Amino acid sequence: MSSTRQLQIAATAGASTLTPEQKRFNSLTRQIEQARETLLAWQEQIPLYWQAHADVAGPLFESLEQAQRAWVQAIDRQLAQPGWTQSEQRILRELLCDVVADLLAEQDEPDPALKALFDQHNEVDYDTEQQQVRLAMKDMVETMTGLDLGADHALDSDAELFQRLHQEMAAREAAEAAQAETREQARAGRRKTAAEKRRE
Repeated sequence: MSSTRQLQIAATAGASTLTPEQKRFNSLTRQIEQARETLLAWQEQIPLYWQAHADVAGPLFESLEQAQRAWVQAIDRQLAQPGWTQSEQRILRELLCDVVADLLAEQDEPDPALKALFDQHNEVDYDTEQQQVRLAMKDMVETMTGLDLGADHALDSDAELFQRLHQEMAAREAAEAAQAETREQARAGRRKTAAEKRRE
């Protein structure tokens, strides 16, 4: 509040009241200070919010993952039972593979048991499918940006794809900055030449 008080306009000795503009200024400075205090209070609460979120949501996510693991294992056992039509088997396999893929995507190191389950029920193994997804993403990024992200066969992870993208974008920005600098120097040279011509 001290900064607001410093910005407030006080009535002078000659004028006992403030003009409407001065009153409006004082009102706006008070509103700005209140907004600053609200923002500061929010910023102080953010770490507490994230801690409370982790305390509540963490166990829920763990129990959800356990339930999903139990669910895909139950589907796997059911698929081993006779009586399912090919269409039903295909649908169950797709559901199983979707959930397993989601579980694997959340892990830093893929669980070998889940990968084996995915590989058993999917037409393409997990590693090959992930490589296909990365290549499709690479092609899309190259098409949208015009960048060349290198050879397809050496693309081992999403992190590598994003690293290549970052490097190529940085190289493009550096090249554009160099071109702009060259154009600016050429313009400066032309201006200097025009000034010299006028002097002559």
